[in-house]
Amino acid sequence: AFYAVGITLQTDLPYAIKIAILVIGYIGIYFAGRYVFDDRLMNVLPMAVYLATKFWFYVTWLLWVAPAVDFLESLLFLTSSLLLWHFFVKSWRGDPGIIATTQDQKFRTIIELAERGGFEPQWFCSSCLVRKPIRSKHCSLCNRCVAKFDHHCPWVGNCIGARNHRYFMGYLLMLLTMCVFLLYGCTRFWVTAVCFDTSQPRPHFWSAGLIDSGMWQYAQCDSWVAWVAANAFLHSIWVATLFGCQLYQISILGMTTNERMNAGRYRHFHGSSGGTKSPFHRGKCQNIVDFLQLRCFGLFRPDPTDWMTRYQVRSPVEQEPLLNNKENYQYV
Repeated sequence: AFYAVGITLQTDLPYAIKIAILVIGYIGIYFAGRYVFDDRLMNVLPMAVYLATKFWFYVTWLLWVAPAVDFLESLLFLTSSLLLWHFFVKSWRGDPGIIATTQDQKFRTIIELAERGGFEPQWFCSSCLVRKPIRSKHCSLCNRCVAKFDHHCPWVGNCIGARNHRYFMGYLLMLLTMCVFLLYGCTRFWVTAVCFDTSQPRPHFWSAGLIDSGMWQYAQCDSWVAWVAANAFLHSIWVATLFGCQLYQISILGMTTNERMNAGRYRHFHGSSGGTKSPFHRGKCQNIVDFLQLRCFGLFRPDPTDWMTRYQVRSPVEQEPLLNNKENYQYV
């Protein structure tokens, strides 16, 4: 779809026909997604869109931008892309902090529940049959419990939790870097483009008017580059917004996305004054140190808590059974 839109805009057809083709294509895709594919389409579509967009970003840089920039700038772009791929794969394929249990432990848990005759859903997952550590949550899309659950990200096709949240933040930062690099490269391409009359001054990008505006003339110079630049600009906006929101929650609030959205449902987030306050907030700078596990040769002391095995707000790591240890059952 990305390629089809770009090629359509690149043709010499009148803009009215181009718009009509794009509208017809959009309607076709909409009805295909609604009546041909099932609900699983939305589970794979975001990542497919992301990978396709990034692929055409690389193609645009190599074929259009690279001849217009220095070799060092292209080298920096590709180097940052390696970091982007590293963080992406870690976020996508890495363990987010799955609360695993053996089949034997599940059976023993069922027996204990039968003896007790009940359980608290906030602390026990009836789907996974595991005792839920504090800050964990069951993901309905992945059908598994994740420690220090933040959210399920469709763009990486994985949950974001205790063990891959740092990689996810690196992924956002490097994706934003890539978009900014590409916008810079597109401007360099337009500066060196031969589609303008060299005897006339270059049009100002933000000049007034629509048809005579610099923005419109630059778009007409090369529609494909304009299409890619527009995508890079839009992606940079939402990525920067998401990165800023995540940084605010980590540093200022000391919460995950799930905790911020559902703080009213968790008793340990109810402050004494009636408001909502995170019991895990340790100060703005210390929150960053804890999140990144920064030590800097002993200068910083991050929180060593293992959120896979932490069951209370303020206590050492618990190693207690879910119920009475009558039969010397293993812990769950």
